[in-house]
Amino acid sequence: MRESLQDVCQRGYQAYAMTARVDWTLEWPGQIVLCASQMYWTKEVEESIHIGALPACEQKNTMQLQAIVNKVGCICIGQFCSL
Repeated sequence: MRESLQDVCQRGYQAYAMTARVDWTLEWPGQIVLCASQMYWTKEVEESIHIGALPACEQKNTMQLQAIVNKVGCICIGQFCSL
């Protein structure tokens, strides 16, 4: 079970970089979405602090989250299974 979750989490983490966040959120199980998105959020915020670009990072994350909120309002019942 642990190895299976680790494998799925690694694949989800790698897919995050290659997929729009809104689409990625619907393609992966909720637990994987939470784990991988928190890892990317931490990495991006840390990098933004070091280069002095925290406001831009905040704006990017706010736009991505708003896009997810908008998408949730438009999804069909079958897509709720991944959330």
